[in-house]
Amino acid sequence: MATENFPIIERGLKRAGDFFILSLQNELIAQKHVASGDLLESFSPKIYQMFDSLYLDVVSDVDYMLTVNDGNPNGVNVEPEDIVAWARQKGFNYSDSEMEKFAENVARQLAQGYLTPGGVLVASRRYNFIGYAFQKADSSGVLKAIEEDIETEIDREVGGVFSGKAIKLTIA
Repeated sequence: MATENFPIIERGLKRAGDFFILSLQNELIAQKHVASGDLLESFSPKIYQMFDSLYLDVVSDVDYMLTVNDGNPNGVNVEPEDIVAWARQKGFNYSDSEMEKFAENVARQLAQGYLTPGGVLVASRRYNFIGYAFQKADSSGVLKAIEEDIETEIDREVGGVFSGKAIKLTIA
């Protein structure tokens, strides 16, 4: 297992994964894609070994993640009751009859295409939260700092014997 054979690199990848997750969460918040919070809290780092390399994936167990990221011009089916529950959670203060009309309208709009025109008014950048998050993470310099930290820790651990020769670390 990766953690047994490469604990230093595994810890560094975990830090990188945590940073990517924070970046994804911040972008979801910026794009106002936080309804129940399920997607926001669904990310976890997955570190695995294949041949002589370790890999980091940030995964989500929420099945609608790609719909939120990419949108869906074919629409999505949402029950008006779910819209009412979401709206109440968000603090919408409509009468019962107004809430029913609101929920039916939103459900109809979602069935015609995700995202809705109202959603675009709330936040103009509503697609590609994954791309924006990873672009911000990449340009921040934090990943380079994590790479350097891992390399320094490895050098310290092995006494510089393999420095610059046996270890090539890339976080992408």
